[in-house]
Amino acid sequence: MKKTFFIFYFLMFFVFGLKADTAGDKVKGNKVDKKLLNTPSKVILFDKKIDFVKPTLTPKKSDKKQKELISKGVEYHDKGMYREALNMYEKVLKLNPDNVNVLSEMAFTYFAMGDYQKSLEYALKAAKYKTNLLGHIYTEIGNAYDMLNKPYYALAYYREAIKVEPENFLGYYNAGITLTRLGYRDKARECFKKALTLNPNHASSTLMLGNYYYQNNCSISALLLFYRFLILEPNTQRSEAVFEAINDILKGMVEEKKKGVIAVKLKETQGDCGGNFSSVYMTFGIMRMFRFAGSRAKKGRGENEIDRLVFEMDTLFSLLENNKKKKEGFVWEFYAPFFVELKKRGYVKPLVMQVYFRKYRAAAKKWFEDKKNRKLYNEFLKWSLEGCKFPKLNVNWEF
Repeated sequence: MKKTFFIFYFLMFFVFGLKADTAGDKVKGNKVDKKLLNTPSKVILFDKKIDFVKPTLTPKKSDKKQKELISKGVEYHDKGMYREALNMYEKVLKLNPDNVNVLSEMAFTYFAMGDYQKSLEYALKAAKYKTNLLGHIYTEIGNAYDMLNKPYYALAYYREAIKVEPENFLGYYNAGITLTRLGYRDKARECFKKALTLNPNHASSTLMLGNYYYQNNCSISALLLFYRFLILEPNTQRSEAVFEAINDILKGMVEEKKKGVIAVKLKETQGDCGGNFSSVYMTFGIMRMFRFAGSRAKKGRGENEIDRLVFEMDTLFSLLENNKKKKEGFVWEFYAPFFVELKKRGYVKPLVMQVYFRKYRAAAKKWFEDKKNRKLYNEFLKWSLEGCKFPKLNVNWEF
């Protein structure tokens, strides 16, 4: 149990540390600096009154010189040279104070620097302008408010961002992060689902939804989400934590009740697991139980372990395909078809290599030395990231 919670908090640390997955004085109480606002409209959210900016001004487009300065500033930002980026942006503002693009970029850079009040200031200025960037700008405002411990303001702006730009997956994702912090985990779950229907390749939403299932003991759902995450983000600190979580799930399926007596460990799931996977869990657990008993008798080399993992993963995906119960729920409808098709295409071994290379480096290196294997792996990645078509599901994301 201690290890499970360690993994959970490790994952949450890195997700919350990447809050701005987008593109002064502190705010006090429920007051916003009126100098930065137009006449506000009111919105009620969780019994809190929120003021938010409406655009009334017309921005002026960037000329060639301004575009070059902004481009240079973005280049500096991407290199972590934030002061240099701000110098470029300030030059643009001197030439064109109504340049909404540069106001938004300055908000983004100040956020990256950890100056959330300055980020809020420039994002609120940008929000005064009529622009197709408004959804993105509202998301920036929400991010700044959230980091300034004003979560209800943040949620109001995320909702406005979604209203202005319904396909803005980052609005849903960031709302999910804020809702998680507030303890509204089920509402957060729906926001992550919605973000994923708009962008199935968004690693952070995949991680957060997988984490939700992991914490609720939804073993199969968590496994599928974590496998998908490691396709999207295979080699980061977050990836290492997810790999540990996968091992924790698999080891937790089988228990030794007493010496020589091995059984499938039944877990009490909590909340929505994205569908009923009880029969899949039980059958997969029984298979792992016998494999576990055999592995104790003889420990194989890396290559043999890879073959064992391929067999297990192949079996899991076959169970998804052949399950006779109703395949209802987000994970059944959104992710199960992906893994069933992955198996049919012969991509199980590339997936095993993607997930387990960190543990069996010698075996993985040997496998990748074969040109045919490298070709198969590249085909697997291209299909996973570009070729696979995920369904457009309706998600009740309201908050």
